[in-house]
Amino acid sequence: MPLVQQGKLMGLLYLEHDTSTGVFSPDRLEVLQILTAQAAIALENSLLYSNLAIANQELAQYNMTLEQKVQRRTEQLHEKNLALENNLADLKPARTYIQDLFDLLDLYRQNYPQSPEKIQDAEEDIELEFVKADLPKILDSMQTGSQRIKTIVEGLRIFSRLDEAEYKIIDNLHANIESTLMLLQHHLRQTSEYPEIVIIKEYGELPPITCYASQLNQVFFNLLSNAIDALRSGDRTSSEPPAIHIHTEAREGKAIRIAIADNGCGMDEATRQKVFEPFFTTKLIGSGTGLGLSTSYEIVVEHHKGAISCQSQLGEGTELILEIPIQRVMKNMG
Repeated sequence: MPLVQQGKLMGLLYLEHDTSTGVFSPDRLEVLQILTAQAAIALENSLLYSNLAIANQELAQYNMTLEQKVQRRTEQLHEKNLALENNLADLKPARTYIQDLFDLLDLYRQNYPQSPEKIQDAEEDIELEFVKADLPKILDSMQTGSQRIKTIVEGLRIFSRLDEAEYKIIDNLHANIESTLMLLQHHLRQTSEYPEIVIIKEYGELPPITCYASQLNQVFFNLLSNAIDALRSGDRTSSEPPAIHIHTEAREGKAIRIAIADNGCGMDEATRQKVFEPFFTTKLIGSGTGLGLSTSYEIVVEHHKGAISCQSQLGEGTELILEIPIQRVMKNMG
């Protein structure tokens, strides 16, 4: 039996029963057809999730021009959004169809309470009561998974700001920070080697800001990634649970201030003074390019006419502070 999703063959279901005949009755085949349709949706969602993971990795690369990135991400995310919308729409009528089949089975039982022994045996073989109880749960799980993937797609869209590559007004910069945290969430989870990293948010009321949103997202990504690396460092001596503190506020209606602090290993004064220099890194060879903070400096200071500073003390953690003007006259980019 083919597993088909939107006219595309996703796989084949092969069933064989070599001890009995007549096992695959028309009624059972009808149920299998419904189940294979849902299995095809699940496979499609799995492929979408895999593709999104690849897109997530590519998003951190610097060696692609902005025009290429915009075109590529726009096409990918547009296709994935359409596919997810179709998948979610397909799940709604499937639930109704399955319930109709179960209702029909109940009606048969009410009118023919003494069913033939062969039918009773068949119901036991396919564990009909278990299927009736478990199938709605499977559909719920599939719908939850699809919604989750849709959320990831939306987060990627916000992070890349594909439709906002130009200098323009952004109403809610907190959404950009949240999308960055979503992309890094697998680095925050507890592992066999490291404890969970706690995110502490103190979000103030921020006005709309005129900026290059995709560039600021890259700054958030760089700063949060560095904080995570510091907390995962073997040099960390604090007994407190690893945590990243994010504080935002508006400064007298002229600028917004974003502070990202960690309670990691910190750095000495000589190191602190070099953190914004190109190619300077405290990470092991092969673990860092030394461009994250220098690129962030260029984006904040050169492109947005703002300020970025670093405060740190060895053994007590590091805090990076951004100040972005709420609005400024755009410089001549030509």
